[in-house]
This record gives sequence, structure tokens and C-alpha cells, in this order.
Amino acid sequence: MVNKMNRNLESMVTPELIKTLLSWPLLTDWVTTGKIPDHLLKAVILGGVSGLTADHKPRILSDWLKMTFNSDHVSITEVEEVILQTLLFAGFPRTIEALTVLRKLTPENTPPKNHQRFPSEKQGAITCQTIYGTKFDRLLVNMNRLHPDLTQWMLADGYGRVLSRTGLELKYREWAVLVALMVTGMVNQFKAHRRGMANVGWSEDDIIWLTNLFAFIIPQELKAEFSAIQTVQNADYGRGGKLEKLYAVIC
Repeated sequence: MVNKMNRNLESMVTPELIKTLLSWPLLTDWVTTGKIPDHLLKAVILGGVSGLTADHKPRILSDWLKMTFNSDHVSITEVEEVILQTLLFAGFPRTIEALTVLRKLTPENTPPKNHQRFPSEKQGAITCQTIYGTKFDRLLVNMNRLHPDLTQWMLADGYGRVLSRTGLELKYREWAVLVALMVTGMVNQFKAHRRGMANVGWSEDDIIWLTNLFAFIIPQELKAEFSAIQTVQNADYGRGGKLEKLYAVIC
């Protein structure tokens, strides 16, 4: 069972401590030894599933899932949903490989065919607007400029059929999206979805904490760009104080 510990967020994580977190096995150790705040344990576990799927680390994913299923913080359904949605950001092959790992560990939990009714494009637009907030209309303009069909696919398939599914709360879906974007180095999309984290209910402190915890997965050559986004968006929220110094860790 994962240890549960309540500590002050700012006192728990220092730049020096995060600098030691350079690999998935070390993050696993953090989870199992109680270094993660209670209210962020689920996010860290599901973030690991998303990152290891997008980064195609099947052996480490298998170990991570074994640890996950020894805790009571996430369900198999929630893990499935994180893996399924990663196809939007890492493609079908990596999603298939991750689901193969999951099925080997949980052969008795294969869902029936068509076990969910696909949400509509209308629902996709609602989900997308929830995430993008006041930036939604500009998103549609920009996407239509690229290609109108891509806009329709984004709303119907991306935000409708995938991200509007049941089985996982939207705030955790959005966090899993952010992790996949960090792994794949999608700087512009990271900027939009980091803002989306706040729009679906994450506090700025938690966003800072989580993104810094997972900073080791960002491609080395892009870390400065990701860090710049963090700093700008932190200023937008009028943040300051102890957590702000954590931004330097990414670089």
C-alpha cells in the first residue's frame, strides 16, 4: 500500500530535491516512500502512465502498473482511459503497445466491445471550450486557417470521441495530456494545455509542483523553451514566493 503523508507543498519539494529526480525508477521511489502529497498521488500515478505510454517504455510501464495496482488511488478503468487517450498525442502504435502491457497484467479485465457510446461533436466542443476557456474562439479560427477538416476532427474525434469519454475525470485527462506533450516536446501545445489545467480546476501551486516533478521527461534541447512558458504563465497568475524558484530546475 502506498504510504500516505500530509506535508506542506512548498516545504516538501526543493530545487535540490527535484534535481535528483532524473528517471522513472526514482519517481517510482517517490510514490512508494510517501514523498508525494496525498492530493497529488493520483495525478502522479496517472501522469506516469501517460508519460511511459507516450515515451514507449513498456518494461518500465509494466513495473509502474504493478505499483499502481498495489495502491488504492486509481482504478484499472482510469489507467485504460489514460492509455487510450494517448493515441491523440503519440499515435496508435504506442497506445497498442501500452495496452498490451496492461492486458498481460490484467487479463480478466478486458472491456466488452462498444462498452461506451461515443460522445458527439457537440460534446467535444463543450469539452474543448472548457479546456480553452476564453481562447476557444481563437483556437477555432487558427485551426480553420490550417484546415477546416482538421477542426472538425479535433472536435468530433479528439475532444468528443476521446477526451469526453466517461471513466476519467476531465482534470486528470488534461493532466495526462500535458505529460504526453512534455514527453513529445510539443512546446506550443504545452502552453495551451498548461493554461487548460487551471481551467479544469487545478490550482497554480499544483500545476507548478506537477510540471516540475515531471520535468525530467522533457527533451533536453527543449527544456529552456518549456521553462520560459512556465515563468510567463506564473507571472500571468500574479504568483511569487518560494514556488517560483522551482522554475530554474527545468533548465
